[in-house]
Amino acid sequence: QHRVLWNFYRHLIALRKENSIVYAAVDTERYATMHDDATLVSLLKNEARAVWTIHYFSNKKTSLTLPFPAGYWRQTLDSHTPNWQAEGSEFPHRIENATTLSCLFKPYHVVQYVREPEP
Repeated sequence: QHRVLWNFYRHLIALRKENSIVYAAVDTERYATMHDDATLVSLLKNEARAVWTIHYFSNKKTSLTLPFPAGYWRQTLDSHTPNWQAEGSEFPHRIENATTLSCLFKPYHVVQYVREPEP
């Protein structure tokens, strides 16, 4: 169990390094919105990269539909996948030109996507 948590934090550090151009850049635009009392949606973007993250803070499952930025996106984090000893998630691994994202959020769920170049 401790190894799973250790690996989770290692994954978070790797994501921060992979996306350092977004986190550290002066020209990065930062948006954060509370969708409801339990859901924080953030978007960090600049010309080189964009990172979209959803933090769900409730201890109850719920289905939500959230606005989603245009473009091609690849999932880089889902806190409810089996490799983190969770039962799985229905969030898609890739999203192409969607305007909304509808999924079941599980307790204390975190999901992150990075924008990819158009094919």
